[in-house]
Amino acid sequence: NYVWISPRVDGQVTEVFVTEHQRVQAGDDLFRLDATPFAALLEKATSAELLVTQDIQVQMAAVHAAEAKVREQQANVDQAKAQFERILKLVKRGDEAKLRGIEVEDAYKAAQATLDDLLAELDLARKTLGPSQVQQARIDEAAAAVQLATLNVDWTLVKAPADGWVTRLALRPGDVVQTADQLFVLVE
Repeated sequence: NYVWISPRVDGQVTEVFVTEHQRVQAGDDLFRLDATPFAALLEKATSAELLVTQDIQVQMAAVHAAEAKVREQQANVDQAKAQFERILKLVKRGDEAKLRGIEVEDAYKAAQATLDDLLAELDLARKTLGPSQVQQARIDEAAAAVQLATLNVDWTLVKAPADGWVTRLALRPGDVVQTADQLFVLVE
């Protein structure tokens, strides 16, 4: 039985740990590829994961702030409405000037318009945040990118899949290899 030894990632060989006809055990290091580009991609993926989490937290804070503004403005609208209704009764009885009634009505309409604007801002903040499934999908995507980058770094060290002898070894440091290149044989 024999196995062709192939890398799982492309790269430049930095170290070869075995020689022709050497006996190896399963799990022994065979050769290493330059991990520098993969380490950089892992750092980038880790940073992206952190940024996604931070972005979601900022968007959640924006929703909470918009909700607080809406609650505050709703109280202002309720107060303006109550005052308008009270003044309107006084204007109808002639105890208050019509001008005062118009002023209070304008204040009530302005408060309602501000509430409508704040409700629109709240709706936009909620849409920007997205539903919890979308938030979780963004987090999962970033975590998967980190996991893949970690695997690529791990795969720069090629290990023996089984006990056996190394044959047809022509691999040298500096060689550039590609995924699935058949580099040498391990005879079990």
